[in-house]
Amino acid sequence: FRFYKLSTSLNNTTYKRELSELLPSIPSTAETMGLPATVTNFDRQQRNQAVLELEKMSLSPNKSGDLSQAIASAQKISPGEPLYQQAQKNIQVWSQMILDLAQEKANQREYIDAIATAELINKNTAFYRQAKTLIAKWQLEAKQYLSNQTLLDTAKALIRPGQASTYNRAIEVAKKVPPGQPGFEIAQTSINQWSEQILELAKNRAAQGDFNTAIATATLVPKQTIAYEDAQDVIKKWRNQ
Repeated sequence: FRFYKLSTSLNNTTYKRELSELLPSIPSTAETMGLPATVTNFDRQQRNQAVLELEKMSLSPNKSGDLSQAIASAQKISPGEPLYQQAQKNIQVWSQMILDLAQEKANQREYIDAIATAELINKNTAFYRQAKTLIAKWQLEAKQYLSNQTLLDTAKALIRPGQASTYNRAIEVAKKVPPGQPGFEIAQTSINQWSEQILELAKNRAAQGDFNTAIATATLVPKQTIAYEDAQDVIKKWRNQ
């Protein structure tokens, strides 16, 4: 397995290229694919015992490679041997810990690492099917994230400082990021920031006594943005002036 330590920065071209090259195409059915019920968490005593076994081997519970190594060692214990039953319990706990680490990476939009980590789950564990389902889900999310970041990069490229209309055009492009998809919250943050910048430009023009231009600028603040209500208030004020 190949592991990647890549930044999830919106402007990281290398990350985007790696992501697009490594992810297979996902069938449309993956979009509606439901996740299986989560396997019941192991009791504290069983988990503590598994962690203790890791410590004996000088392995870390926070490193997927170490957990995979521990699983490989435990699988060498044959049925009938004294430690076999405990080894099987440890394998299940360590597998869950690997999947937990993979989920953490996916939550941070580190999809390549998340997928590579989940692929360490062995076929002979209760977590294998769940891992395969999550991998398909993350592959789809990764493609959506990459597509949405490209949209946001396109939007940012339109902006020309001091030109309110360019912020407005950038907002219209950023609105194309679908709700619920990875990157939507980032798009909404950008949209609100750009709306505030339009309003700031309008206020600067009003401060110079150019109320007509100020009003025209403020009308570029779109509805459903954080600056919209303020923009409407100052438009009324400037019209009176």
